[in-house]
Amino acid sequence: MRIPEASRCRNVTAALSFALSFALATVVEAQRPSAKPAADEPPVVRWDTDPLIVRTQIEALLLGELATQREVWRSREQSVHRVVVGTEYSASTAERILATHCHVDQFAIRNIGRGGPAGVTVRAVTDSGLHKIRSRRMRVAVCPAWEPVARPLEDLGEHTRALPAFSPRLLALLDTASRRFPEQPFFLRQLVRALVDGNAVAAADTVLQRCTGGARCDALKGYVRYQLADWRGADSLFQRALASGPSAAVCGWNTISELQTSIADWRPFSRCAGNAVDSTGWWLAWPLWSEAENHRWLAHVARHINWSLRSDLPRDLYWHLASRLGGDAIQQLLLRYGTPSHVFNAGDHHDRDHDAFVRSTVGQEYPGQPFAAPEYRLSNQSVMPPPNALIAPLALANDDFPFARSPDDARPWPLEFFQHPNGALLALAEPQRALLRRHAYALLVASVRLPVMDTAWRPAPVAVTLLSQHVGGPRTVVDEQGRTPWGARAVLMGVADRPTVLSLEALGNTPGVAGARYRWGVPVIPTWHPDDACAVSDPLFLELPLVAPSMESVRERVRSDVRYARGGATGLYFESYGFHRDTATVEVAVEDPTRRSAVSPLLPERLLSISYRDLRGRDAFLPVADDPSIQGRQLSLDLAALKPGDYLLRITMSARGCATATSVRRFEVR
Repeated sequence: MRIPEASRCRNVTAALSFALSFALATVVEAQRPSAKPAADEPPVVRWDTDPLIVRTQIEALLLGELATQREVWRSREQSVHRVVVGTEYSASTAERILATHCHVDQFAIRNIGRGGPAGVTVRAVTDSGLHKIRSRRMRVAVCPAWEPVARPLEDLGEHTRALPAFSPRLLALLDTASRRFPEQPFFLRQLVRALVDGNAVAAADTVLQRCTGGARCDALKGYVRYQLADWRGADSLFQRALASGPSAAVCGWNTISELQTSIADWRPFSRCAGNAVDSTGWWLAWPLWSEAENHRWLAHVARHINWSLRSDLPRDLYWHLASRLGGDAIQQLLLRYGTPSHVFNAGDHHDRDHDAFVRSTVGQEYPGQPFAAPEYRLSNQSVMPPPNALIAPLALANDDFPFARSPDDARPWPLEFFQHPNGALLALAEPQRALLRRHAYALLVASVRLPVMDTAWRPAPVAVTLLSQHVGGPRTVVDEQGRTPWGARAVLMGVADRPTVLSLEALGNTPGVAGARYRWGVPVIPTWHPDDACAVSDPLFLELPLVAPSMESVRERVRSDVRYARGGATGLYFESYGFHRDTATVEVAVEDPTRRSAVSPLLPERLLSISYRDLRGRDAFLPVADDPSIQGRQLSLDLAALKPGDYLLRITMSARGCATATSVRRFEVR
């Protein structure tokens, strides 16, 4: 921060401060009503005293206006939710009230449950250890809750705009103090916080143009750019702050431990030293590699800065923030889940009764009412990989990501979540995929059907991309399918030359949809050398009728799924390696994995079987020109005799001088 040059410049500074303060007041007053200062508040702040005394005075004004906002919030909650005095609440209200009781022992929660109407369940609070965030300093906790099923949560902007903004007088005092005492970051930080909370983000961006304090200013500027949805600008500023900031900030922004460990055990996973582990975690948590910015990491850094701004004060609008009063639990809440979509309060009568009970249970040092329950939308998603993926990322499966599972009421509360700014991240269905061996690499074939979107939007086709990223290496586009419509099949074919993590992605062009993806690890890239043992590739199911074999025809006809209607038929494509020297026996069989063979109880029952002899590949074609050791074969298979169920397709090849080679693929008849 710049230090004022001399006392002769104070008049100019005061004039500029007055002009900017007037502009800030005008912006905020246009947004929503302000909190009126009480008549007994000091009319001015004494600027000719110690800056710490000035901070004490302005901090008292901040806490006073937060108290005014708190009372408006409590009154509005009681009016909107019509909380009745006594214990007879509506079922949906009683369910929400339970979350305000999670900070005490479970016997108290059960007692509250018995006081409500019949049918109210307490399992969401008592049976889940994941989302009961306990303080390590005091016997209190906070319980985030899913969106109530009875009514949708109001928009967060509507929720905050209904509260009075910080008064123009307070904004002017913060602005003046930040100019007079630039060596005290508290004033500028709280000015930015007040403007952002008051939905005057553009004004905060203007204020920060005078901030030149290195990493501290870059962090605040990045936070404001993030609020303005300037993702590239926020990413650039956050990265610059990391490069020049203190090590504590680097650790706090980059460590992934607080998002990986159980809420009941906050032991750091990497203790700020596991840079490789942290970088691997953020690499895998990147929502869409097709995008230039890692929105999950940006949200994490913005949450850290948001918490640091609020924790400058001992109390916020809803909660006490000092660690000794349970603020460490609130910190975990905001870092893991972000700002709540709504904060519920049951009203004065409930708070008074509960306050007396909690003080007698926890102790008189407990800060007391109001009791607030944070609520989040079901549209939030978790994109963080599991801890085992940080150690062995190449073993990653798409099902390791919680968002890839079908959402339902029984799904567990995640360790963390966020919402992509462009909308929901969809999970692509499992593609049909295979690695076909070549001499120095593998040819990757992946076929997937994109989800069906609302046809009323008539979305333009999207680009479907298959990306590869090696551990610690740059992202690489393996193949891109241009302008494929939603609901259509996309087939991509690319080169994989080293162990990698692959991501099949389609960027969203429909309102509320960020994109769709399927991500998996490939720990081994199978290649072929004439000295290697003979082998058979994974089979690929093809659309009928079959055409003249070529890699282009395989790409055009490979199916996106392996589900067949009863009575249907399918085409098959597979490759053999090293079976060119002599006559090979080829056997294609269909097995029922749920039934055991009468010949060998260790093997599944074989339902269909086709066997033929191929003289040195006369029934094959050469996928790689002039290389007879790599042979491609295609044939058709009638599935009419199969009943609905899951089956295994097994391809076995044998020849003199070659060990028997087998490949298996599962398919379904409906």
